[in-house]
Amino acid sequence: MRILLLIALFAMGSQDPQGKTVPAAAPKARKALTPVQEPFRSSVERKDLIQQFAAASPLEGLFKLERYSLPGRGELIGCSGYVFFGRQHMQLYLQVPQKGSAKPAVQASVRRYVLRGQQLMMTSLEGHAVGSEGQLSVERARSTESRQVDLAGTKLRLSKADGSFMELVRVE
Repeated sequence: MRILLLIALFAMGSQDPQGKTVPAAAPKARKALTPVQEPFRSSVERKDLIQQFAAASPLEGLFKLERYSLPGRGELIGCSGYVFFGRQHMQLYLQVPQKGSAKPAVQASVRRYVLRGQQLMMTSLEGHAVGSEGQLSVERARSTESRQVDLAGTKLRLSKADGSFMELVRVE
């Protein structure tokens, strides 16, 4: 009962006694705000900032091994692997089948690299390889190698002077 009374009073409150609706009052005109002046900012050389942002390497990203060829053996079938290039470091993971063995040879290494034109200069930081017979060989730290680089779109070819090469495709 109280609810019906409240609804009736609410409905009647928006009308005047003659049954006409009362229009809302027009908004009052306000004075426009003055524009805010932006403070002058001069370019200041920040010598206190020690971090520098080097340009990204064109090799930066993850590549998957597509083809692997060695001199005297030709293209090896069944190889798999990945090479990850950061801005200055790379990680290499390879698995290569061996003739007359069910066990593949495995190689993993971390290297620092510098790209000078078409030459990839690599310095070993840590690495090892396991041959098909199970013998472990450790890469000598700070040993250097060089490869010829051919980058075309998503394809990358790393070649050695002896004729061996790896062809990779960019994954990301």
